[in-house]
Amino acid sequence: MGGDVITAINGQAVKDFSDLTAYLALNTQVGQTITLTVLRAGKGETVQVMLAARPSSGTPTPQASGTPSSVRLGITGRAVTPAIARAMNLPSGQQGILIEEVQSGSPADKAGLQGSYKPADINGNRVLGGGDVIIAINGQPVTSMSDLQTFLQQAQPGQKVTLTLLRDGKRIDLEVTLG
Repeated sequence: MGGDVITAINGQAVKDFSDLTAYLALNTQVGQTITLTVLRAGKGETVQVMLAARPSSGTPTPQASGTPSSVRLGITGRAVTPAIARAMNLPSGQQGILIEEVQSGSPADKAGLQGSYKPADINGNRVLGGGDVIIAINGQPVTSMSDLQTFLQQAQPGQKVTLTLLRDGKRIDLEVTLG
């Protein structure tokens, strides 16, 4: 009875299923090997897993019809909470995705997006702040990781998009060519 409980993917904490799926959609591709930290029989273990394409359910999927099912941006991020907004001196109702890490050589890296670098203690958890905050893609608000994931699932590799960011309290637009 029971099974492994995934607690982290490539060193990033997994608190719920959406953390896992968002990380996979934003940061990985088929054939890549990832490291999962799991709780197995009450003990923490790490396992290496090679990602494969999601099996077809018999219903045509975007991937089956020749359109990719996800596009890679190359970031690790988290939704801006009121506590994160306070720690970064942002307006109290600020929403968006705080970029925690930018993968080297990724589309985000090539476009000059900046990851977090300032440690902050938020509700007893150590969180890095100070990175770019994505607040819109092509003028459409981004308020959660699922917003970003949904956009990327509908995008095409090579597509150019405009990210509206908050960087050091200033609003800027950056063009990114998706991978």
